Amino acid sequence: PQDPAQEKLRLDDLTSETFIKAVYIPLGIGGHVDHILVRDAGIALHDQRLPFAVWFYEDYPYSANLQIYQQAIAHFPRKLESMVYPQKSSHIRAKLGAIACYESQISTFWANLNDMKEAVQTHMKSVGNGALAERFWRIID
Repeated sequence: PQDPAQEKLRLDDLTSETFIKAVYIPLGIGGHVDHILVRDAGIALHDQRLPFAVWFYEDYPYSANLQIYQQAIAHFPRKLESMVYPQKSSHIRAKLGAIACYESQISTFWANLNDMKEAVQTHMKSVGNGALAERFWRIID
């Protein structure tokens, strides 16, 4: 069961930090309950008009499926706009390393780590029109 007091406490902990410049939250494209709950908390953060940006990231590899991706964007509870950011090679290495930590994801979506790395970079190039890039979304009022 959802406990609103507990959720508020966690959000209050986050909003009291003065050093935060931005938070990055999953869009919930894969439909995972935990990502949807965090997405909804992100919407609540946005609604508080805090002094930091609230950005939503695309849940890869689910975002690579065009139909699932388009449905998720179309059914997002708020109007969104996207921005594409080219990524430095150090950021790409960090992303690939982080994805590699999820062994169950590797075996579910790819045959091996090299296939994962190739698929991620191919997707990033499709987002960046040939450049390795990430797309982030924000709520527009």
